[in-house]
Amino acid sequence: MSSRQSFHHLYVILLLAAGGCAQFEWRKPGTAAADVERDQAQCTVQGRFEAHQRMPLQPSLAPQVITDQQGRTIVTQNTQPDSERFFLENSLLRQCMTKLGYTLQPSATAVRPE
Repeated sequence: MSSRQSFHHLYVILLLAAGGCAQFEWRKPGTAAADVERDQAQCTVQGRFEAHQRMPLQPSLAPQVITDQQGRTIVTQNTQPDSERFFLENSLLRQCMTKLGYTLQPSATAVRPE
């Protein structure tokens, strides 16, 4: 993983930690809620497709037997980490929505802690 990707992941983690349970939504002045939902759905599909093209799913390798800290035997599968594709999909979604003129803002209906 490059240092830029590491920084991006750290930024996302810090943003999530700072936001706690805050909810965000895409906004664009003068845009109906149905249009926002449609655009977000299209950008999500486009982001997933492009992420799959860049990072195709890898078939599972042979199972691996490991021992955890308590001495228990665990059988695991070696697979490509899904977190990398998750970050890529979300980055592509954000780029797509930004190109369409949207900004990501705190939700007006989010419950605020007292």
